[in-house]
Amino acid sequence: MDKKIVVFGTGQFGRKAVEYLRVLGISDKVIFCETNVKEKRIGKIPVVSLLELISGYADIGIVLIAIKDKKESERLRSYFSSVFIDRIPVIEISDFIRDNYGKLENDGDSHYCNLCNSYLDEFQPGSIAGDIELFKKHHIVGAGYRRNMYCPACKGDDRSRWVLYCLSNYTDIFSSHCNVLHFAPEDNISQRIQSNSYCDYYSGDILIERAMHKIDITNIQFKDGFFDYIILNHVMEHIVNESEAVREIIRVLKPSGTIIMSFPICLDMVTQEDENVISDNDRLQLYGQVDHVRLYGNDFLTRFKNYGLSIEVYSPTNFMADQDIEKYGFIKDDMLLMCRKVI
Repeated sequence: MDKKIVVFGTGQFGRKAVEYLRVLGISDKVIFCETNVKEKRIGKIPVVSLLELISGYADIGIVLIAIKDKKESERLRSYFSSVFIDRIPVIEISDFIRDNYGKLENDGDSHYCNLCNSYLDEFQPGSIAGDIELFKKHHIVGAGYRRNMYCPACKGDDRSRWVLYCLSNYTDIFSSHCNVLHFAPEDNISQRIQSNSYCDYYSGDILIERAMHKIDITNIQFKDGFFDYIILNHVMEHIVNESEAVREIIRVLKPSGTIIMSFPICLDMVTQEDENVISDNDRLQLYGQVDHVRLYGNDFLTRFKNYGLSIEVYSPTNFMADQDIEKYGFIKDDMLLMCRKVI
């Protein structure tokens, strides 16, 4: 039986360690370990708790400690060494990662799609609405032409990759007991959420063939306070009656629940909407897409806070180095909103 390589740490350093092991051709032997497990798998790699590791694994070949905190790394190295009594090598590799961070970025397969766990030479460019005048005059986050838009392996897009990254790193949606409502579900994200056996998953769309349930977002058929998470990625810009939709979403959300939401945003103007704009061409020119009924602007936070929500904005540029944004093919200034009821 092949011995397992344990990488302690599932953050940036731990994932970077796996990249180096992949180059060596031995990443298939890796298991992640962390003190408190938030998700059971990261990509194809299983994640075990510290207790599970020291009590239930007999086929460990080496333990690599890959976390940023040098003092904590040394403490863990001493702890593992005492537990395994020198039977298993324990190596603290944070200095190695820190010294070599980014050196793989210019090698082959320098991009990674977290939707399908594929390593790629490059992503594919794309644009949903084409090169219209609106995109020439204004930079609209999440719309228009992007160089790293599509994954050539799974056809997933940049916006979905950022959503999945945030769900994986900033929520417990993949490991907790939770009820999830997902509007206009993206297949790769939907499948990942449903892999959590503790999760009761519901998908909804105005068209039944696109989801599990036909749901009018302005008249949701579920009871009050039912969902822990409600996901709406690029949905709200399609909804004529925004206020009714938000009130319904808040109604079916638990007091401690989270609304995860994104939409195109133009930061150099206020929100544009006009109920008299109904033709496809006018909507395309004013909002960027024929089925959009508004273009959100720099007042988006105030707009949604006025519904009684507290909002945290997650953007790659605030959480990641430029080389990692490029590697994952994220939109640098993309924005994902995590909204909670103001109690």
